[in-house]
Amino acid sequence: MSELEMKKLGRRELLDVLADREDEIDRLRLKLVELERKMANREVRISRAGSIAEAALALNHVFENAEKAAAQYLENIQRLSGEQESVCREMQEKSQAEAERILTEARKRADTLVNESRKESESILSSARQLEAETMQKCSEMKEKAKAEADAYWDSVYRRLRQFCQSREELKALLLEKSAPLPEAWDNGGN
Repeated sequence: MSELEMKKLGRRELLDVLADREDEIDRLRLKLVELERKMANREVRISRAGSIAEAALALNHVFENAEKAAAQYLENIQRLSGEQESVCREMQEKSQAEAERILTEARKRADTLVNESRKESESILSSARQLEAETMQKCSEMKEKAKAEADAYWDSVYRRLRQFCQSREELKALLLEKSAPLPEAWDNGGN
């Protein structure tokens, strides 16, 4: 697997690759142990090896290849582990930057909402004060009008009562002129 492909893998996938590699190392180790056991338990066939020296060289070659494969596998695991740490660190930095960006954006939006709410409440308060002033003005005008109407009405009633009283006095005087006896009720003021 290439380095570019490794970088594209997620953390979970990298862990799976690492686990697979560890399983393979364990399998190879078991195979190596089994081969060593078989070689210890069996005699090296001279017909195949030709000689004890050739057999020893063949065994050395097998062991060297096994050691090289195991070393290469361990290197790959270490490289993958380092790459995984790098990828994790990079993802953490990106996540942190994104979180800070979101938090900054949220704070700006909150400030905007607070300012808009403040302006709206000030506008509503101003309108309410203006409406209160207009209402107070109308109430004052209505009160003045009602007082003027009441005064005019009472002046009218007063004039009528005065005219009534004057006409009664005039009637009484007219009747006295004619020397007519007045009823007692009239002398007492109608009581």
